[in-house]
Amino acid sequence: MYFDQHRDDCVQRLSQRRTWTDMVMDRLALPWIVCVSDDRALRAGRTPLDLERFLAVWPLIQGRLLDVGCGDNLLVQAYGNGIGADIVNWGQVDVLLPGDGTLPFADGSFDTITLLATLNHIAQRVTMLQECRRVLRPQGRLVATMLTPWVSYLVHHVRHDLDPDQTHRPSNGGEVWGLWPRKMRSLLRNAGFVDITARSFVWGLNRVYVAQVPQAGGVGLTHGQSRPREG
Repeated sequence: MYFDQHRDDCVQRLSQRRTWTDMVMDRLALPWIVCVSDDRALRAGRTPLDLERFLAVWPLIQGRLLDVGCGDNLLVQAYGNGIGADIVNWGQVDVLLPGDGTLPFADGSFDTITLLATLNHIAQRVTMLQECRRVLRPQGRLVATMLTPWVSYLVHHVRHDLDPDQTHRPSNGGEVWGLWPRKMRSLLRNAGFVDITARSFVWGLNRVYVAQVPQAGGVGLTHGQSRPREG
């Protein structure tokens, strides 16, 4: 899908700390990176946007990982302990999801769940987050990246013909361009997550959110609690 021709190079980049020189060059080259294919950016020695997301969340992953919306499943394969799930089989997907927001896993199956540039594409966002809460172990964490709507609108339009997710994945009526920070925090909090934090990366244009599952017996979504409306 994205990195098949450069998989080994991408895995190596994830496992090694990026130098300050490369970081500065990536930031200066960002307008060019947005306008070219991931393949071309990698051949030029620069970091594509998708790989930037992986680098942002890499230090936050712990234990067994579930990557929802995994695409070509590079993150899980590089990490080495987990499952990549998606509604489309891009060729490397471990588990195909039904597309209704549910996750076909037992309670408490994972320590970390990643949703990278994914939640805004899921119509059943509330259901998905509650399912993430269910399949995470106590004190597990959800790690999500999300653009704001205006940044997402601009980037998606510029990259439309370069992005397989836009050209090959069927869209649904519940997708939105992005989610504002207040909405992200509200969705996570209503799904039963606690200790929600966020930080920006790539010139402040993107954000990574980290939300914790309460300790066993702590405050969170309990069995029989009514679900909020989809948002």
